[in-house]
Amino acid sequence: MRQRTPAVEDAGHGTHTRQAHQPRPWWEGAAFLLAVLALMLAATSVRNGSREPLSTLLLVLTLASWLPLTVRNRWPLGALVAALAVESLHLALMPVIDPGQVADPTWGAFQPVPLATTVAAYTYASRSSRVKGWVAGVGAAAWLIALSHVAEPSTGLAPSLLMFDVVIIATALGALLAGRRERLRRLAIERRDETQRQIVAERVRIARELHDVLAHSITLVNAQAGVAAYLVRNDPRAAEEALEGITEHTRRALDELRATVGLLRQDGDPPESGAQEDLRGPLPGLADLDQLLAGFRSAGASVTGAVTGTPSPLSAQADLAVYRIVQEALTNATKHAPGAPVHVQQTWARSHLEVQIINDAPAAGTPRGAGTGHGLIGMNERAVAAGGRLQAGRTASWGYEVRASVPTLTTEPVAPAPPADDHHPSENRGVA
Repeated sequence: MRQRTPAVEDAGHGTHTRQAHQPRPWWEGAAFLLAVLALMLAATSVRNGSREPLSTLLLVLTLASWLPLTVRNRWPLGALVAALAVESLHLALMPVIDPGQVADPTWGAFQPVPLATTVAAYTYASRSSRVKGWVAGVGAAAWLIALSHVAEPSTGLAPSLLMFDVVIIATALGALLAGRRERLRRLAIERRDETQRQIVAERVRIARELHDVLAHSITLVNAQAGVAAYLVRNDPRAAEEALEGITEHTRRALDELRATVGLLRQDGDPPESGAQEDLRGPLPGLADLDQLLAGFRSAGASVTGAVTGTPSPLSAQADLAVYRIVQEALTNATKHAPGAPVHVQQTWARSHLEVQIINDAPAAGTPRGAGTGHGLIGMNERAVAAGGRLQAGRTASWGYEVRASVPTLTTEPVAPAPPADDHHPSENRGVA
């Protein structure tokens, strides 16, 4: 059997399931049609239990009922209706075709009826919806059995039941095939949707990483560039140190970008032409927080930090999430509350680590950068992905607080908490 790929075709007011497959060789269809014709002719010649010569009328009716099958694949419903009409005519003419059959009915009294209808009913049921296939098949079988009793009222029930059963069995087989095709179609759609979800999730993850790295680095470089521009005339030595800080921050930014981009390379992919180093490097974590705070201090920010409790091991995802959350919160504090003191507090418990970043309100008249709220969204996504939670909002003194909690490796993930009531990203006065 050939491998087929399910497909969905949108037609009219609904979605119809069709089988998208490579066309079969013409000789396969021709061989099947010839086999059906041979079977119909053989059944016709032995309808009374012994081989008999075919009458002209019987031969014409047999060929006429077979002809619609040649277009069953293109017009399955039309082929079923045409075959049923010819075989109905066959039953109506039974007294003329075989007058002696009334006196001595046999199991094959109506042969070759319903062979053409059987093949057409199977084809239509396999290519339509389950309901339509069953309605057409049962309707055709019921029509044939009713018409046979009208045409040959003295014929026993056995020949009529045989016709009915054969058509119903063919319809059931066709419906099973249609059901299998529908299941394959649904599975293909589910696989496609799942692949699309994974692609979107990966894009979001990459965008979040690049946002955190670039926003942090550019903010520090911008702050130090402003300091250097101010000091270049008054204190050349301090201006030189500020410029060195810019160089250091840009180098670190490039290192983090290399590490982030390196994660996109699949195992086994060859390095780019001329590359002499592995772009995949260690991503930052809690061990790098001191260096992170020092970088902000070198840019003129007033940042303090404290740790309470005994540190416990974190997963790699939680370790990176905490670092990025602190990094983003400090970056936003520098943008939206320049010059305001910021405090980073780590509180360790056996089950979780809580990190709190609080900045005071900016001085009156201090220009602040515009916020989009993407930073808060990214921080929340990181916390939730690590099994933790994040809350952010204004403090009573119009400062801003970000509080994140992630589980240690000795506990279950922390249930996400709803955002703070006073969280309005578009109106941030501190971290955004």
